[in-house]
Amino acid sequence: MNRKQLLLPIMTGWTIRNLENSRLLDFLNSGTFDLTVLTTDQLADQVNNLLSDAELVVISSKELNRRIHRMSEYWAFRMAKAIHIHLFLSRTSTYGAKEGYPGSTGFILKLLVTLLPGLAKAIFPWLRKRYAEKNQRYFPELAQLRFDLGLSLCVNVISEEFLATNLVCTRCDRSLGYVLSWDNPSSKPFWIPPLNEIMVWGEQMHTDVWIVGQDYLSEDQLHQVGALQMDWHFAEEEEENNQTFNVGTPFIFYACVTEIQFQDEPVFLEACVEAARKEFPAVNWYVRTHPKESGERFDRLKLFDNLTLDAPNSGDLRNWKVDGGEKERLRQALQSAFLVCTSFGTLTLEALIYGKKPVLISSPNQDGSVTSASRHLDYHHTKELLKKTYYQQVRTPEEMIEIIRSTLSKSTSDYRDIYEDYFINNEEQLASDAIVDLLCASSD
Repeated sequence: MNRKQLLLPIMTGWTIRNLENSRLLDFLNSGTFDLTVLTTDQLADQVNNLLSDAELVVISSKELNRRIHRMSEYWAFRMAKAIHIHLFLSRTSTYGAKEGYPGSTGFILKLLVTLLPGLAKAIFPWLRKRYAEKNQRYFPELAQLRFDLGLSLCVNVISEEFLATNLVCTRCDRSLGYVLSWDNPSSKPFWIPPLNEIMVWGEQMHTDVWIVGQDYLSEDQLHQVGALQMDWHFAEEEEENNQTFNVGTPFIFYACVTEIQFQDEPVFLEACVEAARKEFPAVNWYVRTHPKESGERFDRLKLFDNLTLDAPNSGDLRNWKVDGGEKERLRQALQSAFLVCTSFGTLTLEALIYGKKPVLISSPNQDGSVTSASRHLDYHHTKELLKKTYYQQVRTPEEMIEIIRSTLSKSTSDYRDIYEDYFINNEEQLASDAIVDLLCASSD
């Protein structure tokens, strides 16, 4: 009996990160399907190492970017997404009216709220189908191929993944797509490609996708599978890694964001470390830079003898390699830290896995802008979870000192059960297991 053909786009390092050391990767390497991977020349070596038996279709990154920016349909699609977010807002709030906009502005917003749902209902099914059909010409490398199944592990984050997902919809008899955290429709314009099956993290993300897509989706197309990128935290630990995590205890785990998100973070962090050293000389810091950056802007922090600076990447997220040593350092840091601090990112959720209450940094920059901690509260699937933990928010070094003082003086609650209940993946049912089950069911 011939094996069925499976198409898997891997266009960014995020997809590789989600696959590495997962049971889904083991399944893809098991020979159940004849696997074809669409990827870029920048990622080809990494993909080949992960999926050595797969047939690779490699596209030049420069050529792919050239195709994207020549697409009139792509720019039209982006405008359509901007309209689509109003559809979400109009169904979840009294958008415009509750903000008390005066005069003609308020009238226009109310009119948009009234008209856009009907407009979207009329044009989006047609636009989705037309766009998916036209999209396939931007991947002529696969023009003559047809696949039984297609799986997209990054539906809507960036242009390359979005295009590849639409390709999956047009070149495969059945298509499955996984919605990442930062795809979330409650915080930005969200587009649902015409997939047969759509997989989401948990109940709140399921609700958000349904609100946006109820005019052209059926509920049985949506599946709650858990957070794939968190699976490795729940999976059985591998043999002990040779690398030692050399940070003195007690210590604070501080995860940095990008310069765009928090321009003055080095200044803020230096002030926090300096203030803490005076009152808590025994407290150490483990500072991890964002994988989009090389960490050079934090070099001054190396002057503190109670601070360990870890820069896990050269600054190119698309080529980010997450090896076992890095994951083990992250695991040990989350397990051992008495505080986990960051402005914005999945580390906030990872802290909950290890029973730690997250501390959100929300400090102003010199230009008056504020860091992106508030974005956690714009994402419905993280807002409700964080509210259950009574998370703490820090705006100044003085507030940081107060939290350190209160945390050291009392025991904290264990929040792991809250995470498991909310995102449903645990040792018995990892997200990768649920995805494998759906793949097998779709191939029958």
